[in-house]
Amino acid sequence: MQNFIEPPEDEKQRQVIETGKELFFRYGIKRVTVEEICREASVSKMTFYKHFGNKYELVKKIIDLLIAENLIRYREVMKRTDIAFEEKVRLTIQMKMEGINEFGDAFYDDYLVQNEPELASYIQAKSSSVLSEILKDYVEAQQRGDIRKNIKPEFILYFLNLIMDLAKDEKLLMLYEHPQEVIMELVNFFFYGIMNRK
Repeated sequence: MQNFIEPPEDEKQRQVIETGKELFFRYGIKRVTVEEICREASVSKMTFYKHFGNKYELVKKIIDLLIAENLIRYREVMKRTDIAFEEKVRLTIQMKMEGINEFGDAFYDDYLVQNEPELASYIQAKSSSVLSEILKDYVEAQQRGDIRKNIKPEFILYFLNLIMDLAKDEKLLMLYEHPQEVIMELVNFFFYGIMNRK
C-alpha cells in the first residue's frame, strides 16, 4: 500500500481541494456543483478542469489525502510499545470516529450510499486496501497472543467490511441521531460485545 499521497504543490489546486472538502463535508457530494466549488475557491472552471476531470475526481483526491493522513496516525498508534493492544484498538476506534465526525452527516451519507458507480468502486477498492493493512496488524497481534487464537483473522476483515454495510441499514439508522453513532456502536459491539468492560 502506498505510504503517503503527496499534497498538491499548485496553489490553485490546493484551493480547489480545500474548498471542495469544505463544501462536500457541509452539503454532501451530490448537492455540490463544480460551479459552486470554483466560485468559493475563486478559480475559473478552466483551472478546475486542468486538475480534475469532474467533481468525482476531486472527491477521489480528497479521499486519498484523508486516507494518507489517517494511515500515518494509525501507524503511529500501532508502532507504540508502551501500551497494550487493547488500548491500541481503543485509540484506533477513537481516531476512526474523529475522522467520521469531521465528515459531517451529508458527506457521510453520500459516502456510504454512493450512486456514482466509478466512485463507489474507487471507495470500495480504497477501503479494501486499508482493511488489508489493518488485517496484517491483527494477524501479528494474534501471533503475539493479544487476540484469541481460535478466531480467523479473515473473519475480522469480513466483519470490518460488514460494519460499513450495516451502517447503511435504514432500520438501524433510525435508532440513532447520527450515522456516525451507528458505526461506533457496531465497532464497539464487535470488539467488546454487550458486557460491561472492566
